Amino acid sequence: RIGAYAIDSVILFVFYLFVAAAVGGTDTTGAGLPVPERQAMITGLICGLGQFVYFVAGWIFWRGSIGQKMTGLEVGDESTGGRLGWADAVARWALLQGPFALVTATPFGVRSLIVLAAATWLFFLMFRAHDDPDGQGYHDRLAHSLVVEQV
Repeated sequence: RIGAYAIDSVILFVFYLFVAAAVGGTDTTGAGLPVPERQAMITGLICGLGQFVYFVAGWIFWRGSIGQKMTGLEVGDESTGGRLGWADAVARWALLQGPFALVTATPFGVRSLIVLAAATWLFFLMFRAHDDPDGQGYHDRLAHSLVVEQV
């Protein structure tokens, strides 16, 4: 799971760099110039929507994100083993990735606090998934999802 998440994070970071360069929401010169807050927030909103589509569509249509597929994992409905429905996929995304999507669209003044809260939430989810006999994190339980190895 950690490997899959790392792969997905790299893919989404590359997407972020392209969006930020197009919108002007990051310092692409490397000179350490400050980025206007409005442009950074627009970049964050676009990227949050992008990661929403990336994960939700992946779970619904292909039973996993690119990172999950590359590491041999699938996400399915816990009771049927089939694909996740829209509501469960959206709930899973909101619980797993929503806090990080919020970070990218948050004003600079509160961003550090939101990053800390999102990171703490992620560690809680990882701990719950590791500690659970079925390997389900809190986000999996609420979204009725189960991550399994591909057969």
